[in-house]
Amino acid sequence: MKVSIVTPSFNQAAFLEQTMRSVLDQGYPDLEYLLVDGASTDDSQEIIDKYSELLAWWVSEPDSGQAEAINKGLIKASGDIVAWLNSDDIYLPGAIQKAVAVFEKYPEYLSKTLNQFHKNEDFFGLEHLQITQTHQQSEAIDELPNPKVIIAGSGMLNGGRIIFHAQKYLSDAKNTLLIVGYQPIGGLGRRLIEGAHEVKILGKNIRVKAKIESIRSYSAHADLPQLLGWLGNIKGCKKIFLVHGETDQMLTFSKAINNNLKIETVIPQYGERYEL
Repeated sequence: MKVSIVTPSFNQAAFLEQTMRSVLDQGYPDLEYLLVDGASTDDSQEIIDKYSELLAWWVSEPDSGQAEAINKGLIKASGDIVAWLNSDDIYLPGAIQKAVAVFEKYPEYLSKTLNQFHKNEDFFGLEHLQITQTHQQSEAIDELPNPKVIIAGSGMLNGGRIIFHAQKYLSDAKNTLLIVGYQPIGGLGRRLIEGAHEVKILGKNIRVKAKIESIRSYSAHADLPQLLGWLGNIKGCKKIFLVHGETDQMLTFSKAINNNLKIETVIPQYGERYEL
């Protein structure tokens, strides 16, 4: 079942990225996300550009308000289920999946068109897709015959279900691990990308024979313009401590903050203390 979500927005840069991420991170396989911006004058355009490739359609042009923006999106929407989400609201994880499950459970309430195209009640149209919601279901993947594709988190390979799958499958040369997010220095993901032949996972030494591939463009981290835009919305900030990130990137970020926001920045060193 195809789901279309429309988000109208105007000068909501402080909230827009969180809203968009809450939709895009749903993990729903047949999602159409449309965004209608009313020619915002804040940093909204930069945020939209960042995620533009993940949007089915978007526009940024003057309109007469929220009602017109929503209608623009609804005209473009082609989903079996259509909804709209304010640009300062969010969907909780799994929200779309749960909503579709209700439609699937009560097909008599679906439109005639939807019933016509899904007479077999296979609303997803993806008979091979299995969504695991519990730890036990995730473990059961091991018993499924190959070939198979496992999509799991966390993205930095520092916890979550991916750790257990990596422990099992990394030592098999027939397997491929595709990493689609940023990997910090020293982390398991970075070591694998850099060609480690052996890694320790959950106390066990694992020989790496699987093929390791990486697509960095899927990283969900905010870039420099988005971080500066977020900081710019904080009124009265006099000093910023940068405590997370690689040293060269923190130095670049510190310089950008000083030049653009005229705010003092500090990069604390190990063992230093500051009184706030």
